[in-house]
Amino acid sequence: MAPKIKVPMDFGVHLRGSPTHNTLKLNTSDKGEVFASSLILSFNSPVIDKMTTTLHMTSVDMLEFSEAAVQMFVDSAYSGTAEGINREIFRDINKMANVFEVAWLVEDMEPVVSDEHVFEVLDKVSDYEQLLKELCTIIQDGHILLSRAQYDLGYSAINSTYLPEPGIHEITPTALLDLSEKDRFSLHTVKPDPNSGVRKRKKGGCEDKKSVDKKSEDKKSEAEGTEEKNEPGKTKLAEDPLNWFGLMAPTSLVQAQTRFKSAIERIVEISNLKQEVQESLSNFETLTRDFKKQCAVKTSEANED
Repeated sequence: MAPKIKVPMDFGVHLRGSPTHNTLKLNTSDKGEVFASSLILSFNSPVIDKMTTTLHMTSVDMLEFSEAAVQMFVDSAYSGTAEGINREIFRDINKMANVFEVAWLVEDMEPVVSDEHVFEVLDKVSDYEQLLKELCTIIQDGHILLSRAQYDLGYSAINSTYLPEPGIHEITPTALLDLSEKDRFSLHTVKPDPNSGVRKRKKGGCEDKKSVDKKSEDKKSEAEGTEEKNEPGKTKLAEDPLNWFGLMAPTSLVQAQTRFKSAIERIVEISNLKQEVQESLSNFETLTRDFKKQCAVKTSEANED
């Protein structure tokens, strides 16, 4: 059994490259090999101490971990510090510290855990901002294409008179939005029926718009002074909004629809990511409170000693 030495201790990182001292081979996930002193690692880890002194092992498989992570783990054991551990390998180092029972490294990794959560939140905020930029670009492109379609066909062919009117037209949705138990949205596309009615284009407006308006006015005049018992009749429009503007929609109008559909998908992504950011912030605040409590307990115990 290795002699009792208080760790962490600076044994000297320069010894790591010495073939005389490096008697233990550590095999990593990417078929790499890291050599280290079995004695120095035994001082830090009772698990490795048992492997080398009791089981006489000269090689240890650490196939779960990358060569960079194992190298940093060895460097920490040699130097007695957790400095240099970045967030890419932090999880591996933290797991190795627990598996091999390197007590001092487990304790030193606690503030690094908090840093890792900070980086996680920052990454998500960065992704959130990137999605917002993409959304702005997509919507801008959609409006430009819509303007081009209006220019190609003329203002009278594409304008607000072709849009549905509340209480008169019935619209079939082409996409459905679901909300999961975890407050996550999911978008489901409904395939439009190609055989659904197509609004015929007429000069100055949409199909039978004047007659529809007249019927609506007649309905209102009949209802004057009496109680309304029935809702006004509704005209069912084509399921695909492109058909509201006629059968042969220009390419620019089709492209505009595609861009706006993509915008809806981005909005769903942004909403879900915003929820993730809020949850990560909440988790980070909880971890920070727990870490402060642990520090307070350790300080209190040290003062009592």
